[in-house]
Amino acid sequence: MNNKMADVPTSTFKGRIAGDTGPPADLMVAQMKTALGIATLESGLSNEITDRTNADTAEASARVASPA
Repeated sequence: MNNKMADVPTSTFKGRIAGDTGPPADLMVAQMKTALGIATLESGLSNEITDRTNADTAEASARVASPA
């Protein structure tokens, strides 16, 4: 099946994001991330990193304000 596809440029991703059947199409990076669940994962990791950074900053500020 894959040998019947036309030549494509390097790093081209083909797939179907529509709910029906049909020919494959070039997919954008955002479409690939959504299809693979990576967009949600990246968003969650970004939020977790922000939360941890904010907590570390607050803890460091509290130590400076109230030295032991």
